[in-house]
Amino acid sequence: MKTIRRLWQRFLHRVYGSIGRTWSWGTAVLGILLLAAVLITGMSSRIGFGLLGDGLVFTAVVAVLFLLTVALNDLILGVLSLLPRRFAAWSGAMALFLFIALYALLDQLLFALVFTAVFCAVQWLLGGALYVLFRVRQRVLPALLVVLLGLGFNGALVGWLLWPGTESDPGTTWQMAGVDLSHLAHPGQDGPHSVRQWTYGAGANQRRPEYRPAAVAHSSTTVDASAYLPDLTGYKETLRRWFWGFDQTAFPLNGLVWFPDGEGPFPLVLIVHGNHQMEDFSDPGYEYLGRFLASRGYIAVSVDQNFLNGSWSGSIGTDNDARAWVLLKHLEQWRLWTEDPEHDLYGSVDLENIALIGHSRGGEAAAIAAAFNGLTYYPDDASEKFDFGFSIQAVVAIAPSYGQYRPANTHVPLENVHYLALQGSLDSDVHLFMGQSAYQRLRFTDGQYWVKAAIYLHGANHGQFNTEWGRKDMPPPLGAVLKTAPIMDPSIQREAAKVYIGAFLEGTLAGNTDYFDLLRYAGSLAQFGITNSIVSQFADSTWMAIADFSEDIDLTTTTLPGGTIAATGFDVWRQRNPVTSSTTALDAQAVELVWSEAPARYSLHLPLGWFTENVRASVDSLALVFNLADGRSPEADQVPLTPALVLRDENPGSIEIRLEQWNQQLPPNVPRQFTKAAPLERRYNSPFEMVPQTFFIPLQDLAESHPDFVWQEWSGIELQVPSGSSGKLWIESIGLMEL
Repeated sequence: MKTIRRLWQRFLHRVYGSIGRTWSWGTAVLGILLLAAVLITGMSSRIGFGLLGDGLVFTAVVAVLFLLTVALNDLILGVLSLLPRRFAAWSGAMALFLFIALYALLDQLLFALVFTAVFCAVQWLLGGALYVLFRVRQRVLPALLVVLLGLGFNGALVGWLLWPGTESDPGTTWQMAGVDLSHLAHPGQDGPHSVRQWTYGAGANQRRPEYRPAAVAHSSTTVDASAYLPDLTGYKETLRRWFWGFDQTAFPLNGLVWFPDGEGPFPLVLIVHGNHQMEDFSDPGYEYLGRFLASRGYIAVSVDQNFLNGSWSGSIGTDNDARAWVLLKHLEQWRLWTEDPEHDLYGSVDLENIALIGHSRGGEAAAIAAAFNGLTYYPDDASEKFDFGFSIQAVVAIAPSYGQYRPANTHVPLENVHYLALQGSLDSDVHLFMGQSAYQRLRFTDGQYWVKAAIYLHGANHGQFNTEWGRKDMPPPLGAVLKTAPIMDPSIQREAAKVYIGAFLEGTLAGNTDYFDLLRYAGSLAQFGITNSIVSQFADSTWMAIADFSEDIDLTTTTLPGGTIAATGFDVWRQRNPVTSSTTALDAQAVELVWSEAPARYSLHLPLGWFTENVRASVDSLALVFNLADGRSPEADQVPLTPALVLRDENPGSIEIRLEQWNQQLPPNVPRQFTKAAPLERRYNSPFEMVPQTFFIPLQDLAESHPDFVWQEWSGIELQVPSGSSGKLWIESIGLMEL
């Protein structure tokens, strides 16, 4: 440093002769140029005082902020000048490092600044007091007091970091409709098959001995995924090649297999994990699910895609298309095996019944794979040809991401596949129910029978669906600030996953559609030993929209041609997509209604003869279906919303419907807090999540209780809210569906 300082001073003397005034003049030139830039910026800011006035006002504000910065800088430098130079350098660097790390992790500037200042000050005082006690040995009592206070502070901090947080207030519960499913076998219990476990793999697999050639039951191939990972270059590619022993040109097809004993062929179910630290392998975390499915007669495979995950070496960019493509290459491998008369697995796979299960990014990848399956080219590069054409019947997305891959800068189209999305309300990784977006965009167009369901499980988190990920949805050290006490028991969370996935696959692959009633009616879950509150959405290909608000932007028209809408008494009546809200991932056009004290009515006027012209099923087999969500922020002792529906015919006759008649209520929004300190919640900015509930009102019940109602002359649906109430309600859709 002395040599550098000497050379620098020699340079200044040689150029300027005297350096006393050069600093002030240099500062002045810099200041003049910055002042001119500020003035020009202000003159274009359009504040409202005219061209020059805008510039002067803007400059004055910046000048005040600048002077405050100068004062703060002067104070800091003054304090540092009082400290020994090496102490200031070392301690200042550590404080700066801590501040940057906290700010990067938490995105909380003020918190990071205040915590850094307090934490560092306490440690400096503690260290100084320890020095006095052990070396100086004078003024022992004040030093001992400082030590005790410092150790107390550190102990309290460690205790807070280890503390799981407070239990959640039980909050408001609500009635959920259920039907008797006692005639069905428990969908979450093991089936009659004994299970064999083995692996398949390719290549060296230097980090995964279970996939090495000597350990696998069957050898697979490698695939070149470089076209799907254009951002995997440079040092990231080098480090990953060093770690794994292969690069993206030779990804191995590795799988953990749970195989049912007995006569095949068996349906094939691939399970794929999401993004996690790649060095902490994720695929073994679905053994509970794989063994369960195999016992029920499915070939279950947990697919290894750890080499696509994040790492200390950095993320590899957009990768969900690569995950989807690798998943389809696994299906190709299984097709080769089961169609090869010389192979041990010949004839073992029922290729007409394939399901994909994905968790987190894997959930999005499973849906992308279903979309890629019907294409002939990769959407982002037509030189990559597709020839998959598998009979993928079902997709299960567990806490999925959504929209991370956008082919042609649009949403991935999804059609003609059974779809189930599962989400936990206390998921602090994917903290909004992204699976709703795929659910809303899924279309049934081929005339076959398809179903889709979205299940929101209160108390579930992200990681406990995988036994390797655990209770904290963020890695250390960030995971230490998460509030884990309210999260449900991991065994119950995984039991709920088994029940829903088991029922879904029984209906979609095994053909027992009675299990779909578990998806239709949330309250039916309690019959299988799980009593957590649920919000559920369900639709199938018999759905006929009366109003889903997607046909245009006219508030006064229904989706049903010729129908009109009117509203009276509401403070707010508008139609919009609320997906941009921090409290919902509902990606659909919906109607928002807000009212205060006056009675209000939202009325659909249906065209004459619409029922006869559009409905082919009998009244006894139909249900009036509507998807509603409470739009209010949760408050203590909040009274549930109790809207009434009135059906009218041309007689005129009417039927008044209340949810209580079918033992159900509109679910309220439940407050949630992901972290143990309220200021840290700004990372999420999501104190609750609004999820619609699907309600089914059987028309047979209405016909029996109102025999004079003429269904062929059904002319109106009216939603009413009583006087003296206030609230906010979202209507996502109203329609008919066969039961």
